[in-house]
Amino acid sequence: MIIVPGRFIYLFTPRTASRATERAFLEHVPEALISNKHHDHPRDIPNIGLPVYATIRDPYEQALSWYWVYRNRYSVSQWVHKSPPGRRWIQKRMNEYDEYVDAYFVYEDGIERIFKTLALPGVKVGKVGVSGTDKSLLDEEARAAIDDVLEYDVKLYKRICGARDRLTQ
Repeated sequence: MIIVPGRFIYLFTPRTASRATERAFLEHVPEALISNKHHDHPRDIPNIGLPVYATIRDPYEQALSWYWVYRNRYSVSQWVHKSPPGRRWIQKRMNEYDEYVDAYFVYEDGIERIFKTLALPGVKVGKVGVSGTDKSLLDEEARAAIDDVLEYDVKLYKRICGARDRLTQ
């Protein structure tokens, strides 16, 4: 979490280029205060009357990004439904964030958009860690598993984006 005093609070959500975003804040916004934990729980947000922002990502892409490390051991649907190591992403679902967030940025619109929208123009985001998101892995079974486990996230993403066609096809 980052607090820019008198302006806003920005929550880092998993698998949304949050490390690169954090580095950009640190480099370009000297007054930014960074929390000790990278992915704070939303209940840890101080109630100081500032708007709270976060980034949301296509849930299918997000799941594939987490899955990439385990791709040789499980199918996507097995990985989503079972509890193999590394499935901690499931513990940070967007329903935990939604009641605290005033507005979302959409990951697929680009990270620089965060800074432009927050009146911090000229901020360049450095290298973003890239995990594979091989869309061919999203067969019908995998999509159904993600729909089942991340139902809230899928609905929230559709609401934020305003259209089904924004979701991974």
